[in-house]
Amino acid sequence: DGSFASASFAPSALDPELAACLSHATRPNQTTKRRALRDVVAVVEGRRLERGAVSNDDDRSSETKNATTTGVSTPTRAAALPPETVAAALPLWHRAFARLVDDDRTETRLAAAEANAAICAGAGRGLAAHLKRVAPAWFAAAHDEDATVAAAASASFARVFATEERRRAVLTRFAGEVLGRVAEKLAGEGDAFGARASRDDAGGEGSAEAPSEARRERSERTRAAALRTLAGFVRAADTSSRDVFAEIVRALDAIPGGLRKCAASPSAQTRRAAYGAALALAGADGVFGETDEATDEAPLA
Repeated sequence: DGSFASASFAPSALDPELAACLSHATRPNQTTKRRALRDVVAVVEGRRLERGAVSNDDDRSSETKNATTTGVSTPTRAAALPPETVAAALPLWHRAFARLVDDDRTETRLAAAEANAAICAGAGRGLAAHLKRVAPAWFAAAHDEDATVAAAASASFARVFATEERRRAVLTRFAGEVLGRVAEKLAGEGDAFGARASRDDAGGEGSAEAPSEARRERSERTRAAALRTLAGFVRAADTSSRDVFAEIVRALDAIPGGLRKCAASPSAQTRRAAYGAALALAGADGVFGETDEATDEAPLA
């Protein structure tokens, strides 16, 4: 199934209630996922889980009954989970979040961004050891096509890293990880989960509703999101670093046909994102002023 029940982690280190919520957070059914993500926030923050509550989601299915009892709820929680307990969930969470940030449904991506905010804030100093794995999806969520999702992810990033200098330092340190995800998406890799989700939404593996159009739309959305993430990274990171520059060039090299081809895409959102990336590259400081290696592909005219 879509859960991480078989993932490698130490069960004894995880709060059982939080573990139960996380195990449902990547199930195929959208209602189940969103309920689980809301419960993640409640558990981390020490709020009661409303067991048996009825969801207002409009995509109910036969699995909805299970979605209303996602958590293993207790009557009350006296306080928020301690940071070390939240941090113990990060090896499980970063894999789930990497999937959820690409979900087809805006509401699910928003719920994932809110759950990530609660987990990253709740982990305290324990976040540092896992940041290289959480940062790529976190920064990608901050450049979601939906303004509400992007704002939620950006706000949580700014709360945890309260100054521009700290945010720049994080992006510079983890440039390889953040842009590695960008390169993967621009190359068209890693969409197996999304394809499966489309089959589930369309009625299953054998559904007559072939998800070819959904795959095309997802591909365009994924590529545009990666280009927006690239542009945001160029604006926020230390582009005077040659290591950062090398990672940016590597991401550009991953684009089949280059940035110019993206700018000629039939998809309006891909074209807009390509021009945004080109403008960010053209306006970057540091080594971009010394070479046009990266900006050769940038179609500014």
